Amino acid sequence: MKMKKILLMLTAVCLLLALPCSQALAEKPAAIELPPLPDVDITSWEFLYAGPHLGVGRYHPHVGNVENQYMDERCAEATIDFLNAAREQGFEVYMCTAYRNWEYTTFWYEEEMRKYGEFDDEYCHFLPGASYEAAKHGFAAGCSEHSTGLAFDITDESIYWADMNYSNVHDETVADTPVCKWMDKHCAEYGFIVRYPESKKEVYGMACYPGHYRYVGKEAAQYIMDNDLCLEEFLALYGKTIRGVNYVNEYVVKAQ
Repeated sequence: MKMKKILLMLTAVCLLLALPCSQALAEKPAAIELPPLPDVDITSWEFLYAGPHLGVGRYHPHVGNVENQYMDERCAEATIDFLNAAREQGFEVYMCTAYRNWEYTTFWYEEEMRKYGEFDDEYCHFLPGASYEAAKHGFAAGCSEHSTGLAFDITDESIYWADMNYSNVHDETVADTPVCKWMDKHCAEYGFIVRYPESKKEVYGMACYPGHYRYVGKEAAQYIMDNDLCLEEFLALYGKTIRGVNYVNEYVVKAQ
């Protein structure tokens, strides 16, 4: 009789322990269904990836001059068309950052380490943790989208052209400008995407940078923007991982 009571008590405990797990499984959101993928080659130059966990090293594309900035020459014309289209709508828009080479991004990142980390003046080196703090605010050399030559930032403030100080004009407030909202809405028509959407920060692993547009080609751009994806998620749909991480677990793609 005592043994039966013990067995009943153990059974009750097991059921109670299992209940939260079953509830969690029941509450798991359904996978998001996506339309068939576009027929694109993600090994092509348009999909060159740079991010906080994977860089392009000293990659140097053939660049073309776009309004005193530089873009990969293969998307330079699309960049000009995109900017001019915004101007034709009556917006004032300036291109404030585009391609940046290894030397420039190295200097900029060291400045971030000086700003957010600690520098040992006696031995002329950064103390441990400086690069970690800087990484919260920027990209190490070769890890920025600007190292690819496929991305640019915009501002609506003409003062940039007077002082040439990017940090004085580009911040999160650009997201609220009419020109940024228009360009976010129409970027795919010119082959660009909003590279860092606010809702995807946990995926791309950085702070949101509004007014930053990345070229991927019209077909891919339309798919990404129509389905509220970021670049990491799109690449993962084709089997690409970033340092072994796959960002596509919540999506199910319809059969072609």
